[in-house]
Amino acid sequence: MPVYDALYDYNDRLEHILVRHEQGAIHAAQGFARVSGKTGVVFATSGPGATNLVTGLADAMIDSTPVVCITGQVFAHLLLVQMLFKRPMSSISHSCHKMELSSHQC
Repeated sequence: MPVYDALYDYNDRLEHILVRHEQGAIHAAQGFARVSGKTGVVFATSGPGATNLVTGLADAMIDSTPVVCITGQVFAHLLLVQMLFKRPMSSISHSCHKMELSSHQC
């Protein structure tokens, strides 16, 4: 994955923790943020991986815990073509985040 290749360049400044499930990742990031006072960051794949973050994301928003979630997404022209993996995350998570950016907005 290109994002992991880029992270390797910052190995001296970042600590990567590999978890087994996205729900565990979001709760671990939230716990890290609460304990350290720093922002917790989570990576997840598109589709079910991204939707598994929603409960923890809502919890972080309610508790004002700083968490950043970075997820994959399929190409815009393929959204809504198939039911499972091609749903726009904005429609799923709009009630539990403060800001959402797509890669074409960066």
